[in-house]
Amino acid sequence: MARVRIGECKNCGRELRVKIEAAKPFMHLTCKCGWSGMVGVNKTNFLQNIRQAREKEAAERLDEILRSESAALLEDPEAVSFLVDALPNCDSQDFISIAGTLESLGQSAVEPLISLIKRSDIHSFTARCRAGVILGRIRDARAVPALLDMLSEPVTDSGRADVHRVALMALKSIGTPERRCFPPYGHATISILSNPSTRKCPPIWC
Repeated sequence: MARVRIGECKNCGRELRVKIEAAKPFMHLTCKCGWSGMVGVNKTNFLQNIRQAREKEAAERLDEILRSESAALLEDPEAVSFLVDALPNCDSQDFISIAGTLESLGQSAVEPLISLIKRSDIHSFTARCRAGVILGRIRDARAVPALLDMLSEPVTDSGRADVHRVALMALKSIGTPERRCFPPYGHATISILSNPSTRKCPPIWC
């Protein structure tokens, strides 16, 4: 469990930290040197310290999961959810590692990824595209309805255009349109998927 800095010992100068869930801006703490008293920080610094502690905790957890064996992750649904939840904000290097891990997990990663691509808020374009790429690599037909729904969204900006391109590539990867497309999407979608001019996904998603 991550610990957040509250202040320093007034006797020896040692940093005094507590678990995040117990942290308050001002607290009565006891140092290892024996000193005891009130320490604290202003609200702005306190919130910043909390945020940094949570980010460090998340980074350590992500590193721990990525170093785990796939067999162990299959027995830990929370670990799979943690990886999926990390997709919106991870950097490109972490995305490569997360994508490889989720792809190796296969079916157990499909439903959490489907839930992610169903998000339609503007802030989730990156996350949805990344989830779509991974689903295309896993090639599980359960993802097809959600991917087809992505194609039904109006293209109003570059973010939604990226979503469309990723969905198209994922559907092509999962299987032929003739085998995978079904009502209410019909032949119009088959025509779109069969179009050889479909652009490749931007590098960030690959």
